[in-house]
Amino acid sequence: MKKVKFLIFLIFFPHFFAQAAFTETEKLSGFCKIWGFLKYYHPAVANGKLDWDAQFIMLLPKVEAAQNAEVLSEIYLQWIDGLGKVPVCQNCVSNKSTFEKNFSLEWINNRHLFSDALSNKLQFIAANRHQGKKHYVKTATYGNILMTNEIDYAFFEFPEKNYRLLSLSRYWNVVEYFFPYKYMSDQNWDSVLAEMIPRFLNAQNATEYQLALAETTIKMDDGHASLYPETVRAYFGRKYIPAYFNIIENKAVITGFTNRKLAEANGLQLGDILEKTGQTTVLQKMADTEKYVSGSNRSAKAKNHVFSIFNGETDSVAVTISRDGKTFTKSIGRYTSAAMKEEKPAETEKYKILDNTISYVNMELLDESDVDAMMETFKNTKAMVVDLRNYPKFIPYAIARRLISKNTEYLKTIAPDLSFPGKFYWQENARIKPLANQYYSGNVIILVNEKTQSRAEYSAMMLQAGDHSVTVGSQTAGADGNVSRISYIGFESYMSGTGIFYPDGTPTQRSGIKIDMEVKPTIEGIKNQKDEVLQRAIDLINFGK
Repeated sequence: MKKVKFLIFLIFFPHFFAQAAFTETEKLSGFCKIWGFLKYYHPAVANGKLDWDAQFIMLLPKVEAAQNAEVLSEIYLQWIDGLGKVPVCQNCVSNKSTFEKNFSLEWINNRHLFSDALSNKLQFIAANRHQGKKHYVKTATYGNILMTNEIDYAFFEFPEKNYRLLSLSRYWNVVEYFFPYKYMSDQNWDSVLAEMIPRFLNAQNATEYQLALAETTIKMDDGHASLYPETVRAYFGRKYIPAYFNIIENKAVITGFTNRKLAEANGLQLGDILEKTGQTTVLQKMADTEKYVSGSNRSAKAKNHVFSIFNGETDSVAVTISRDGKTFTKSIGRYTSAAMKEEKPAETEKYKILDNTISYVNMELLDESDVDAMMETFKNTKAMVVDLRNYPKFIPYAIARRLISKNTEYLKTIAPDLSFPGKFYWQENARIKPLANQYYSGNVIILVNEKTQSRAEYSAMMLQAGDHSVTVGSQTAGADGNVSRISYIGFESYMSGTGIFYPDGTPTQRSGIKIDMEVKPTIEGIKNQKDEVLQRAIDLINFGK
């Protein structure tokens, strides 16, 4: 009997659920999505015929005042009708091979927020979306996007509430439609919008607002994603201890110095285990500040924590250190970046012969013009070690061509499809063509670690296509693909703009490139200044292990 009564209720009150109460965050989230959708899909808006920021600010009070879905949907319908008629698209069918893991317009069918009439209108716009040159976005040289014609505002440090929400909406929608790795982020991008709306609206000052910007950016889980000006660094303090650290054997260990003289003056040593800063363990503080630290994976994030743990505005910080089985606490000096500046050692050897049979090249120092002479020097060696634990000056196509005996695919790429925002298309697979009479027949060992990022990862993939290539080291940064600059109001950011995959479809984002032999530094090796990764490569060449 109860089921019968419920069915009768649905027949006579079909709009009950459409008019059910929604939260303020749900309402504003829907508004941000519709505004972004129309920005890239509606012919009149995508053509730049309207000041779309001004439209956001104009409509927002009406949206906030709407108390139910029926009223809210009518506001949207009148707004959209005022933009002009959407003609039937004659060329909206694409023959491109598309990648659709990022694509979803299911929110259009949210009957909790939108009426049938509104959902139908949005679906019609999607089916008859704008084609051709867009006002707010264009394709860059390598397929990634460039934001265009966005208004700059003078009051960016802490804009008033409505403009803070506009800033979030602008940024969120660029990621929504043009970030190739959105589907790989830990947090669903829809839920990011819902989480951050209250944070943007309720920010009480510039610091709270700018931390919200930074946190939103980090939620992309992309090593290329960072915020400029670097407000988070100012928040944690702009004076640093003269050393950097990484996680080795699950401990925070000093792996190098930003200024050797200052480090020695403060009694710091390579291999020191950093236990606490003040009364807080370093590992706990890393966990507490992780939401502000860029990185695609934990290996990459660990090295980027250098600005969030020991820095501050005072001239010193109490640090608890473990060394050789003893633990002690001491005051370590803090210094500005300018005060810590020191000249790097004049390392002139871009490449060398380690012994009579093994050659070595540091890709951070090598210039493309050096390749011919280098390969002539290396031609009689039995193996070549290519060190990519750095950022190379160039993509080593000229080297890779000498490592293959036939045309070889080494990666495939997706790029944003501006004709159908949210979808991506597969570009032609990248290939290497061998260089006649220049074949290097020796083994090639590629060294990688968490510093191997972006161009370095791309370069490693190219060299991995070699006939006798082996990759040794630890997880790379997992931030691959040409970078796109995107922005909030007044703050710049970046993201990986194209998606990079192996020919078999294996992604490189977050996981990093494929590694044949995992080798990580040890605390003991760091203390004794031994390059254990390089040594393992040499052992592999000489002894096969």
